[in-house]
Amino acid sequence: MLLEAGDESLVKEVVDAAARTGVGYGDASLRDCAALGYVVSRLGGVECLNLYRTGRLTGAQAETLAPAVRLSREINLNSSSLSSAAAAHLASALSGGATEELELSQSALGDQTFNSLCAGLTNCKLRTLKLRACTLTEASCGALASLVTSGAPQLRVLEVGFNKIGDRGFVRLCGALQRPLCRLQELHLFDCELTGACCAHFSEALMSSCCSLTELDLSVNDLRQEGALLLCRALRRPGCPIQKLSLQRCRLTEPVFEELSSVLRGGASRLTSLRVGLNAVGDRGVKHLWDAVAHPSCLLEELE
Repeated sequence: MLLEAGDESLVKEVVDAAARTGVGYGDASLRDCAALGYVVSRLGGVECLNLYRTGRLTGAQAETLAPAVRLSREINLNSSSLSSAAAAHLASALSGGATEELELSQSALGDQTFNSLCAGLTNCKLRTLKLRACTLTEASCGALASLVTSGAPQLRVLEVGFNKIGDRGFVRLCGALQRPLCRLQELHLFDCELTGACCAHFSEALMSSCCSLTELDLSVNDLRQEGALLLCRALRRPGCPIQKLSLQRCRLTEPVFEELSSVLRGGASRLTSLRVGLNAVGDRGVKHLWDAVAHPSCLLEELE
């Protein structure tokens, strides 16, 4: 009805401030997409375009939604399904659009569709990209590396947890972290099938003068003692930017906790938050951290 009326004042009256931030449009038909595009265009933009749990989004639907996408600061496609054609149209709309946050978690993108999305992104304004549980593998990491250095130069937060990235995929990301154009500040890799074998490369990335990461989550990865000690070597270096670190359930040992304690007491660490729960280190391991907390050089505000 709003589409047929063509009355801008009516549109603004019906779609009030609450609707602009809370309405969802999952399972929208092609006609619904056209109406939504019209409404958002009349409003001049929305805070959040909520497409949560959209069924299989076709290329035609995505193309019709393009005006709404371009004018939305945040887009939520969590638990949705996108065709490769839809991903290409989405990328085109994001490039040059106003979108700063894109939520695609649990959307079963897969490598092919994700690569189609990344290939179309050019100088977009994305600052936050959430890709948890998107069935991505090592094959997507080349596109991810390019994204954080060129396709989305303003990207600050990247969440790729619950994907089978693996060591070789992560090593490709480590290379991107050392590039001057990468401005990533938060990297979340919860349960990405990583092992200690990737930690030498990551330690090198953290010691790079170009690395801007301040928050890192490597929880539920099989880093073990050897890998974690390599990370500690980077954390000990003056200038290492990491402030928040999560290593929960990484099969850490008492020597790792002892080394973390030394890092915290060393005076060079910027760590203010450390999460290392679910590691079987016993009372002696925990005591190392309590000793560090009592030290005047320790900056920790949160310890879990």
